[in-house]
Amino acid sequence: MNNRITATEAKELYTTLATKHKLPEFASFDSEFEIVDAIQRYAFAPEYPLRFIRRSMLDKFYSWTNYFHGYIQPSQQSIILMQEYGQFTDAERKQILDHVRQLMILTRTGATLDLLSTQEQDVEFIINAFSEWLKVKDKLQVFVKKTAESWKKPIKEDDFEPAGM
Repeated sequence: MNNRITATEAKELYTTLATKHKLPEFASFDSEFEIVDAIQRYAFAPEYPLRFIRRSMLDKFYSWTNYFHGYIQPSQQSIILMQEYGQFTDAERKQILDHVRQLMILTRTGATLDLLSTQEQDVEFIINAFSEWLKVKDKLQVFVKKTAESWKKPIKEDDFEPAGM
C-alpha cells in the first residue's frame, strides 16, 4: 500500500489550511516556498502542517541569509566570496546588511516558535513572514543580478590579492 502524498493532495492540504486560517493564496505561496515539493519530499502529510510550512519558510530564509553573509564578511579562503565581495561598495554592503537583518529577524522569530509554538502563532508567522519576504526579495534581486553580471567581466590578476595586502 502506497501512503505517499501526491502533489494534488499536498495542494489540497495547503488550500484547506489557507481557507481556514486566511493564509496567502496557494499559487503565490507555492511559487515562493515550493510547499508542494517540500511536502512531497517529506513523503507523507505532516502531522503538524502549519509547523511544517513555517519550517519550510525558514529553510529559504536561512539559505538566503547564508548567501548574503559572504557579501558582508567573506571568508578569505574563498576566492568566489572575495571576488563577489569586491563588487560592492560600502554603502551597498550596508544595504545588504540591513536586508540580512530583516531575514535574521524572520529566522530567529520562526526558530523561537519551535519552542513556544501554537497554531495561532504559526499562522501569524506564516502570514507576516510571507509579506516581509516579498518586500525583501525584491530588494535582494539587485545584488544577486550584480554578482551574476560581475562574473561576465574578465578577472584581473590583482583581484586574487587578499584584502589589505
